[in-house]
Amino acid sequence: MLSRNRYDGVEGYAVTKIRFHARQLARTGLLPSQDAEDIEQELMLDLLRRLDDFDPGRASRNTFIARVVENAVATLIEAAKAEKRGSQFQHDSLDAPLGDDDQDSYSLGDITPDDVGLWAAHGLRWNEAADLRRDLSRVLDRLPHHLSSLCTRLSVGTVTEVSRDTGMPRPTIYDALTEVRRELLAAGFGSDA
Repeated sequence: MLSRNRYDGVEGYAVTKIRFHARQLARTGLLPSQDAEDIEQELMLDLLRRLDDFDPGRASRNTFIARVVENAVATLIEAAKAEKRGSQFQHDSLDAPLGDDDQDSYSLGDITPDDVGLWAAHGLRWNEAADLRRDLSRVLDRLPHHLSSLCTRLSVGTVTEVSRDTGMPRPTIYDALTEVRRELLAAGFGSDA
């Protein structure tokens, strides 16, 4: 199918490269909500935003265009795969009633053994895990703001992501983590290991 998108004023190599990758990506089914034309537009917008960064001393214009488009495609694929992670899991509340009527009502939490769940791999019962979480929270609350903020960021992202988002160099993050480990050891964490 021929694209109906028009890119007047954009060089032919860029249009050809983008259309090729957009068709390929659309065929994979990774982006079910987008057809090839939508992907084309996304790739073209990314390229147009980055064209000012082109430096003829580093590479030819076609090489620059190819790298920008290929990186944008890789980013789209990575984002699509990230959205699919965990989609096979069903999330249920432990407090949700399971009984058929009000008299025989019980919850998933009532019938779930203590050695099953998030902390089971660590050999902790639910109450031990709750105690550990509370103790850890107390230590993190005593940390200087920059360290506790870093711990919060690292609880949902990698060192590389935090570095990219904050502009903080990775060696600085690792140095800060050494400080956090010292504080945790001083508070009694890891002394049994």
